[in-house]
Amino acid sequence: MAREPNTQAHNSKLPDKKALASPMSSRRRHLEDDVTHSGRAKKRQPGDDDLERSRKISEMIRYFLMIGDRKMPIRRTDLITATLGDSRVQLGDILKPAKRKLKKMFGIRVEELSTRSSKFFVLINNLDPDQRKEIIPTPLEDSCHRALLFVVLTLIYTKNKKITEDQLWYVLRRLGVEKSQRHPVFGAKPEKLIESTFVKQLYLNCYKEKHPDSGDVSLFFTWGARADLEFKPDTILNFVAQEYGGDVDQWKSQYEIQENGTH
Repeated sequence: MAREPNTQAHNSKLPDKKALASPMSSRRRHLEDDVTHSGRAKKRQPGDDDLERSRKISEMIRYFLMIGDRKMPIRRTDLITATLGDSRVQLGDILKPAKRKLKKMFGIRVEELSTRSSKFFVLINNLDPDQRKEIIPTPLEDSCHRALLFVVLTLIYTKNKKITEDQLWYVLRRLGVEKSQRHPVFGAKPEKLIESTFVKQLYLNCYKEKHPDSGDVSLFFTWGARADLEFKPDTILNFVAQEYGGDVDQWKSQYEIQENGTH
């Protein structure tokens, strides 16, 4: 009589379906848990945006003070790269608060200027000289450079806001300022200050122009966009009246004629 196969013994050797599925299911559950946990870790908390915005405002203020203290204009693109980077915060979210704090804490006004090539920010100090010294002492060299700048702007103003290189240096030489000689007060060569530094700082415009009759090319200087922001006409007029004589009202009349002629 044939013996029936021992199915119970045979089945005991087969792996349980649940046992087969269990490791895969377990790994899947672990993977899903990891993804869920990772997503929770990256989820921003309600106050994170405010904290990041506050931090970025402080970084922008520091950047403005560090770069602006050199009197060099700050490119808009450079400001975005240096203070925002890959942050979710937008420039418009922090620029206005940073400008308000700079004005309130340091008396500094931030202005945006546009040139043919780019957009810049410049810092304008609204404090009077005594208050300025108490908060941010001005180095002697900077004061000397600003004195030369004021003289140059005044000379340009008296020439209907446009002066040739020859006219400018003719007057400066009479004041003891030589073009390519190191000056005991101004330090660096005045030529470099006027034709390079002041131009880069947007106080002066410098360009070449061909004379229509002779064809000769002359170098011209005019007031830059930053000079219009920082130097008031009344200050120039008072200085001109003291140096050249005459009544301030007389020079004001000339200024109004010049202004009407340029519009």
